[in-house]
Amino acid sequence: MATSLTDPSLVFAANKALIAAHPAIAKVTQFATDFSADAAQPGDTMKVMVFDTAAATAYDASSNNYGTVNGTLAGVSVTFASHVKKTYAYNPTDHLKVNPSVWNRRGEAAGVAISRAIESTVAGLIIATNVPKTSPGSAANESVLSSITKANLAKLRGKCDAAGADPASTVLVLNPTNFAEMLALFDANIYGGTEAIRQGVVEGLYGFKAVMQLPLSSDASEKLVGALIPAEALVVGGRTIPADDVGDGAECGFTTDEASGLTVGTYAFVDHTTREHKFTMEALFGAKIIQPKACVRLVSEAT
Repeated sequence: MATSLTDPSLVFAANKALIAAHPAIAKVTQFATDFSADAAQPGDTMKVMVFDTAAATAYDASSNNYGTVNGTLAGVSVTFASHVKKTYAYNPTDHLKVNPSVWNRRGEAAGVAISRAIESTVAGLIIATNVPKTSPGSAANESVLSSITKANLAKLRGKCDAAGADPASTVLVLNPTNFAEMLALFDANIYGGTEAIRQGVVEGLYGFKAVMQLPLSSDASEKLVGALIPAEALVVGGRTIPADDVGDGAECGFTTDEASGLTVGTYAFVDHTTREHKFTMEALFGAKIIQPKACVRLVSEAT
């Protein structure tokens, strides 16, 4: 892990945080991600280029139609709207009486909390408001998945085709109950290694890019049980927030996970007001479905 921290306890905590974040972030990185250690403020935006999925057309030698446009390319703004943090207060005298590994456990707890916030934000995008079935050209953007069977799962490949998406670059998302039911259909040699159990991700099953478990909306009106989301249809980005002067005896810095690019900020300081010692970890990120017409909400019954 690349870090700007110098205090060994904080370095250990930050490294443990990012390791603990891996299961949730492994799901998020199945989609298009743009994490970096560049500085930004909440409300700032980044631009993501969106390519259409229309079919190629034939070259016409008689008209030399190389310059005839048959594809679209547009920039979509994604706002860094989510700033999440996990803060602990502690008594430094008590810290002298406990094993130094407490910093590792504190980092792990913070990493899990932050990564779950990112995962939940991504899952929360998959609703009818963001993937409507009534918008122009989106009649194929809702499909009933009444039960988890091998046949029903295999048929979902056809739902991708109807929405103009390639199954090989599409993520099949299921809620926790349906993901567990899917695993129960197969022996372990079919769905692969421990990542299915430990991380809730199975890559390549039924020819999809991945099949994963996400905490989808439980709103009764959504009737949501899953979704088909092309990897490039959903983007997640993260940045760092410039450090402030947060208190006496402070150290603050950033640690980056080279694999995903996720960067977390870490602060240890004495609160000016309460004189309490505080430890905080934070992340700034944004997410957006940028190609809703290529997505399919899977529902228990038609809405």
